Amino acid sequence: MPQYLFSRSNAGATHEDLIRGIELASDGLLYARFFHMCPERKFSLSKWLSFWIKKGAVPIVTLNLQAGLSPGAPVPDAWHHQMVFGVNPRGVYLTNPLECVPESALLGQLCSPSVLKVKRNDVLQRWTNTTDLSPLMCQTDVRWRKLNVLGEENNLLII
Repeated sequence: MPQYLFSRSNAGATHEDLIRGIELASDGLLYARFFHMCPERKFSLSKWLSFWIKKGAVPIVTLNLQAGLSPGAPVPDAWHHQMVFGVNPRGVYLTNPLECVPESALLGQLCSPSVLKVKRNDVLQRWTNTTDLSPLMCQTDVRWRKLNVLGEENNLLII
């Protein structure tokens, strides 16, 4: 189970991976930069994206799919990268999938803390009587302590 949690904390491509891929694929002709969007601040996302698109940039947004869910909707277990290819008063145009998302809906997913909620059942499926939770005590990332991951796991297993 600890290995599963460690893998979920680093699952998929990161912004560093995307930047490295862009620079490698273009032989260094393209430059990429990551902009942290959390904590949320007051700005017009559409105007900001439009500014960068006019400069020749291709924005890629990293969205927390767990943020801004409708009540009763299934909770996804991932973040998602989407390319922005346009902006207008209706919203922000994204690829993968092709869609136009209102700025207000996008901001909640874009400006959320870098935390992934792990489904209870996903953890319980990996639990056995011999599972060693001690690796969770040795995690060097301070966010694990701040979020009390070990305590959450203990509480989950007691219930």
